[in-house]
Amino acid sequence: MSNEKQRRIRQYSLCMMWLIPAIAFLSVLAPTLYWVGDVDVIWFGDSNLVLAQNPPLKERRLVGVIAVAPALIVWLMALYQLFAMFRNFHAGLVFALSTIRRLRTYALFAGLTALFTIAGSGARRWAQGEFSDQPLWTHIQISPEHWLLIFTAAIFYFVSFALEWAKDYKDEAESYI
Repeated sequence: MSNEKQRRIRQYSLCMMWLIPAIAFLSVLAPTLYWVGDVDVIWFGDSNLVLAQNPPLKERRLVGVIAVAPALIVWLMALYQLFAMFRNFHAGLVFALSTIRRLRTYALFAGLTALFTIAGSGARRWAQGEFSDQPLWTHIQISPEHWLLIFTAAIFYFVSFALEWAKDYKDEAESYI
């Protein structure tokens, strides 16, 4: 790899190593403000950021926290794997086995995040007061974003195996020379 490409990979990796912790911080801050801090809209002068259309019902907040927690924890684990992968890129370990496995683990955790979000959506919507007289499983919410994340995670997961196979093939070919 040329020095210019290596320099660019290191620069982009460093940017991602700053961006990923910020994403993790916001990933924890938003649900904490909403479920614990009773904040459903954040005002920025004339603009606002709506965290959810309905504020949580006070007596159901704990259920909302419990419904969100598994997906949030798995998402933070995915972000850690992504951070470690970019740390490897920054160190010049672009095609190292540990980097490839970080990609695979990130893909696995990202897909699980979407599945846990879907699984907890009924309880989350109940805690927001959207319904009260039906079973939770009848109000599961699945959006196109969930399917996109699951599909993209599956692609990254399978690509990681192809990268590992290519690395093994390269290493074997080099051992003959």
